Amino acid sequence: MRIVIVFLLGLLVAGSLVGCANEAVVSEERISNVVRVFWHEKDRYSIMVRKPGSKILSTKTFPKFLCHRSGGVINIISDVENNDDMWVYAKIKTGELLNNEPGTCILRLDIHIKSEKNIEGGEWDHGKLGKGMTHVIS
Repeated sequence: MRIVIVFLLGLLVAGSLVGCANEAVVSEERISNVVRVFWHEKDRYSIMVRKPGSKILSTKTFPKFLCHRSGGVINIISDVENNDDMWVYAKIKTGELLNNEPGTCILRLDIHIKSEKNIEGGEWDHGKLGKGMTHVIS
């Protein structure tokens, strides 16, 4: 009898852990001090951010997939005044099934820029299928 109870408790714990492993996690972030925006291809963007009060720049690349099942969207919004810093609001989901495997995708990406001239071309690489750079037409 004890063996059956221990076995059933083990199944219950294992089942709950499997459920946790498949849970999607959503993170939200507002990124300030954006100095450059790179458009690699279709829905693929990176930004360059200046650390406040410093000369240090870092680059952040966003996931290359939209969360299609959850209605992922990317907005480029030209609403930043000339004296203000560009910024980004990112809502990212980890655990969404992409090609039947858990992955990371964009639920919402709002890139706030001064003008369309702030979007620069970025590189892309598809392995054997080629690599190149996106050129913004002005």
